[in-house]
Amino acid sequence: MSELSEADAANELMRLAKQIAHHDRLYHAEDAPEITDQEYDALVRRNAELEAAFPDLVRADSPSRKVGHSAAASPLSKVTHSVRMMSLDNGFSGEEVGEWLARVRRFLSLGESEPIAVTAEDKIDGLSCSLRYEKGVLAQAATRGDGQVGEDVTSNVRHIPDIPEKLTGDIPEIFEVRGEVYMAKQDFTALNAAQHEAGGKLFANPRNAAAGSLRQKDANVTAARPLKFWAHGWGAASAVAGETQEEVVRAIESWGFPVSPHFVRLDGEGGLDALLAHYETIGTARPDMPYEIDGVVYKVDRLDWQARLGSVGKAPRWALAHKFPAERAETTLESIDIQVGRTGKLTPVGRLAPVLVGGVTVTNVTLHNRDEIARLGVRPGDRVVVQRAGDVIPQLVENLTPDAEREPYVFPDHCPECGSEAVAEEGEVDVRCTGGLICPAQRTERLKHFVSRGALDIDGLGEKTIDQFFALGWLESPADIFRLKGRRADILALDGWKEKSVDNLLASIEARREPDAARLLFGLGIIQSFEQNRWQFGEFETGAHAGLVGTATYQRGFGAIAENEAERVQQDRLARPGLPGKHAEPAPEIEIERFDQHDIADGKTG
Repeated sequence: MSELSEADAANELMRLAKQIAHHDRLYHAEDAPEITDQEYDALVRRNAELEAAFPDLVRADSPSRKVGHSAAASPLSKVTHSVRMMSLDNGFSGEEVGEWLARVRRFLSLGESEPIAVTAEDKIDGLSCSLRYEKGVLAQAATRGDGQVGEDVTSNVRHIPDIPEKLTGDIPEIFEVRGEVYMAKQDFTALNAAQHEAGGKLFANPRNAAAGSLRQKDANVTAARPLKFWAHGWGAASAVAGETQEEVVRAIESWGFPVSPHFVRLDGEGGLDALLAHYETIGTARPDMPYEIDGVVYKVDRLDWQARLGSVGKAPRWALAHKFPAERAETTLESIDIQVGRTGKLTPVGRLAPVLVGGVTVTNVTLHNRDEIARLGVRPGDRVVVQRAGDVIPQLVENLTPDAEREPYVFPDHCPECGSEAVAEEGEVDVRCTGGLICPAQRTERLKHFVSRGALDIDGLGEKTIDQFFALGWLESPADIFRLKGRRADILALDGWKEKSVDNLLASIEARREPDAARLLFGLGIIQSFEQNRWQFGEFETGAHAGLVGTATYQRGFGAIAENEAERVQQDRLARPGLPGKHAEPAPEIEIERFDQHDIADGKTG
């Protein structure tokens, strides 16, 4: 750190702020993380180290000042929290837990012999939720959002059996119960199996499944999902039922809320050793737990001490999350396949001999890009170490047989889907197909992105269905999605489709005829064009976009973007006539531009 100049530190802080904001959006808003919790934590730790070394460079958009992700883009109504919902600082070793205890002791001016009683419980991997009760009756439920403003999910949580509609006993006039909405491992597996069978969206892990199931405009979707809840704290309260963390949590439990079965109070006599012993106990039990956890949470038990300790930044001084390390296992890399994404990126995927990692059988692993393969020196046949951190996509972290005599893996220089040249631009690590929209993989992946949760969120139009409709020639561009109502009889003739499922799909499509402009832009993957033309959107720039769809302002602004995209697409097609490969036929007519500019805005896509 001492060798880092102030200018270099400022540049790195800028990059970290952008990276972390990007991953916050994927995790909190889209329920689609692309890095592990461990990788995310490393980014946050690096940001904290730089800010500590260069306090004058702390940015206004620093990740250390933010909680979660803004709920502004969510279609759900917004709720301003009476008491801010905070996040927790993390510890990754026994030494860091000891440092936290020492900081608490110093802040409270306690003697070395005075015990600090602490509660400890497993940190479930779910979606934070605040439940407001007035006179014992559920009045409102909200997600955490950015800590200040969350999403209103009141009608949704009424379908979760663990959340009582009315509390009994000695209940304060106003009391907000805070906890986690989650999905059990077994329920998650069953849900994904049903989604796969129906051609719907598959969830990356139980946390994403729970978040995606709760944050629905249609509460009936939530009702059909096996969600659970447990409480671990509280927010606004007209009175608090106790003088310690343990007393209040037990009171909440007596009102009918589940709490962690591993919640305990450690009296402080055992000091750090007692905390670490409980951490080990929970860690040992972790693989057999019916739900996913990623650590243990410690909280100072006395509420008067919590009040004195207060908070710093986005986290309370009186609590710490002691995170588990990534789980690892050894296996054999059997092959390396190349997948082509919507932007043409060639992503290598390792196919593994099945191996159990943290209670889950892993057969595939991300290899990220050409440079990562070279760094690891992996080839089909190598023995490798695989890890799951935070239960996101597994990753390969070590090659155990780099010296074995095998041919090195040669990264392809042509697209495996369309035969077009694949290149990495100067300064880029990603290799991309140059085929543009003549590449069938890019077209189908763009369609999948267009209907994804962060974009138009069309329920029932999953990856399997898009692949099938694309193969039949029914889908070439997003415009064709809104013409599927003319193919009702054709869809009914396909195996696995019934009247109800077809009607549900077409109704979901119809409900998206007038999309939010931000979702439409994101779905089309032309955010850069939007940035270049944002001056034409007037109030759109300030966030007042919800009422712009169909207006002259919207059509003028989107018209400029559509013209730019139309020109780019036309140049793509003209520059690459008759490219070699499996799909050398002329590129299909692309109608995205005219359709997006006028048809969606006017609701005339049929």
